[in-house]
Amino acid sequence: MPVGLLVIQQGSYVQRGLAFAGAFLGTTPPLILYAIFQRQIIQGMATAGLAGR
Repeated sequence: MPVGLLVIQQGSYVQRGLAFAGAFLGTTPPLILYAIFQRQIIQGMATAGLAGR
């Protein structure tokens, strides 16, 4: 994803709309997955330090 955004932004004319659309499409799926699995992610981080006891 970062390489694709860099290719879009190279050159003398930067297509900002296309760059912003690519960034939006790249960040939307992880945000949706985090929203769905938020409880499991937070619970896993909270109990990770207790595994050695």
